[in-house]
Amino acid sequence: MTHAAARPTVLVARPSGPEIREIYSNTLGSLSTVTYLEDAADDRAAALAEADVVISFLPHSEVEDDEWNHVRAQLLQVMTSGVDHLRRNVMPSALPIAALPGAQSQAIAEHALAMALAGAKRLESFHTALAKGHFDFVTTTRMLSGGACCIVGLGEMGRAIARLFHAIGMKVTGVSRSGANREPAVAEAVGPDGLDAMIAKADVVVLAVPLNDETVGMIGSRELALMRDDAILVNVARARVIDQRALYRHLVEKPAFQACIDVWWEEPFNQGRFHLEEPFFELPNLLGTPHCASRIPTMPAIMAQRAAENVRDFLATGSCRYVSS
Repeated sequence: MTHAAARPTVLVARPSGPEIREIYSNTLGSLSTVTYLEDAADDRAAALAEADVVISFLPHSEVEDDEWNHVRAQLLQVMTSGVDHLRRNVMPSALPIAALPGAQSQAIAEHALAMALAGAKRLESFHTALAKGHFDFVTTTRMLSGGACCIVGLGEMGRAIARLFHAIGMKVTGVSRSGANREPAVAEAVGPDGLDAMIAKADVVVLAVPLNDETVGMIGSRELALMRDDAILVNVARARVIDQRALYRHLVEKPAFQACIDVWWEEPFNQGRFHLEEPFFELPNLLGTPHCASRIPTMPAIMAQRAAENVRDFLATGSCRYVSS
């Protein structure tokens, strides 16, 4: 490190209980002094200025906009899979930022499978009907086993999703940036040029891509029209991967088509509210959850451990994984 202090300082911006603090101490204590922004009281500016590394879950919630003027850190380690939610305009322009893709993969994979199965088995509509006293023994459901599932995005999360869908007997294909396939559960992988063909023949399409210039709006009216009329579209990536109005129109026009969504275009975490431009929840073929796919009791510890290990690599070598500048 280039700071004058012999031991670098790692500042944790997220409020942390004893279990999480123990993780940081065990992983980083031999290489650094670990401090906590919540302990700084009236000295927050000094704590931020002295930090060589800042670890944060939601930086715009844990660090005030005007406090970024004090930050001189050589790395911001966020505890989310992407960095699209960051307010870059208030952060130091040269601050390297490391994301944490993959930490939540297994939990999100289970959620994606659960949503697809809930859609295929019509669980919500059957429950609602029973609650009203209607015993619908006639309407049929779908068996996903033997069908085709296309995973768009074959990073760590996409590969975890692929393994679960393969385990229930689906033929899994994938689309990745390079077209490479590192997952035995994926029978065939293609690059972006093969997206149309893959989604056209899939019973289930799961979106697991990061949000960037290449993926914003990648699923619009044209792509939706290519999919089967009775396809199940699951989005556990980022909402803006899908064109909101195009999806609503498609759901209206294709009542057998189902969308299962865990991520939304305006969420309280980032935009301060949950808001939709279209009345999605008036539609029977929409299943939604509140961005909760990874909300399991052990997830804070899992993310803290992964973040600490990445920061440890940075302290030891000057470099780490998943860094963007």
